[in-house]
Amino acid sequence: MASIWQTVEQAAVTLKISTRTIARRIAKGELESRLNAGRREVFITVPEAPSVDATIEGELTEPDPVYEQTVRHTVAANAGPDADVEMGTALILAEDRARRAEMAITVIQQSTQIVREEVYRARSAARWGWGIVAAMAAGVIVAVGWTTTTVTRSQQQTESLRDKITIANDTSEKLTHERRELLTQLSRARESTSRIEGQIDELRAEAETAKAQLTAAKDVVARENGAREAALKMGPTTRPGLAQRLANAVIGD
Repeated sequence: MASIWQTVEQAAVTLKISTRTIARRIAKGELESRLNAGRREVFITVPEAPSVDATIEGELTEPDPVYEQTVRHTVAANAGPDADVEMGTALILAEDRARRAEMAITVIQQSTQIVREEVYRARSAARWGWGIVAAMAAGVIVAVGWTTTTVTRSQQQTESLRDKITIANDTSEKLTHERRELLTQLSRARESTSRIEGQIDELRAEAETAKAQLTAAKDVVARENGAREAALKMGPTTRPGLAQRLANAVIGD
């Protein structure tokens, strides 16, 4: 159940009671009230709907003096100094009586319609009752046989599904194990590939170093051969020193 603020008229419609009953509850302190934009509001908790007879009785009885006094005070508090409080009060009470009468008429019409529908349904139910009972008896016999067959078929299908689920679980576990092994092999292959790539890089570096050394050696040999050829062409002019003889001995004449 929800608790909300509503005007006196709205609360009367929501609670299915008269506005004078709400005014009486306000006067007794049973309902919390306030003034909002010049209109009296009450804080209500929406309960279950009251009976139709109580609603009609409440709406068709005469206004309560306490309610009239509350309306008069409200009009006096909101009206100007030259306003006719009694006239305003009379108009509000007249409007309230009209609304209560309309609500009572609506409740009576709804109640009458509900009674008519219930009578029609009761007659229809009585008219077709025995035929439905006979049809239901035959249907029960058919339903029992069909249910027995369906239950047996369902049990067989359940057993078959259980077997399939067991097989699927075994297959899933096997595939999971194979996947783990493949992941392990893939990890090992990646590690081997990384080591091989590192070794290839080392071999490339060694090859580059060897290539550079070979190029440098070729340059040295070429310079030495050029120097020796130049020395041979010029001929011996002076006696070579010890260092020159050692170099010639190493290089070879």
